[in-house]
Amino acid sequence: MIEPSPAPESVPAPSHGVEWRVLAFQLFLLPLFIVAVCAGIFLLFGRLAGEKKDARTLLAEVRKHAGYRSLEAWEYNPCWLAARQLSTEIRQEKEKASLRKDPVFGKELVEVFDDPRIQDEVRAWAALALGELGTPEGVQALMRGVAAGSEDHRARRYACAWALGAAGAHAAVPAL
Repeated sequence: MIEPSPAPESVPAPSHGVEWRVLAFQLFLLPLFIVAVCAGIFLLFGRLAGEKKDARTLLAEVRKHAGYRSLEAWEYNPCWLAARQLSTEIRQEKEKASLRKDPVFGKELVEVFDDPRIQDEVRAWAALALGELGTPEGVQALMRGVAAGSEDHRARRYACAWALGAAGAHAAVPAL
């Protein structure tokens, strides 16, 4: 005869609940740590890859890519990018003061502005750079830019008018 086995001692049932600290770590802290590490890597490589160019280098890039034509967006046009960065660089007071003392730079910027190979959107950024520089040659070139052109050159003419205001060219008021 088979004897029945004795009743097992009471074994605690396994708990299916997870402690809140483990959940907080799994759902919040671990993803936050991963995002922080990825952002740090992105910023590090961005610093390493992003070189700072001075105004003279950017002007040389605008000249180099003056005849660049593309059906791509403007953000991929190297001439447009260099002209935009040049305008931004000249807005900084320290750079502006040193460039105003350099007569060659102002004349070269006027030559780039007057270059017929430059597209109007690029010329608009060059106009803003001339306005920020505020040299007499630049003001004369901007006044020519406002007077010349038709409705097809609206972006360039608008930028020239804006740049004349930034330069504080009171002589340009009648022409405007």
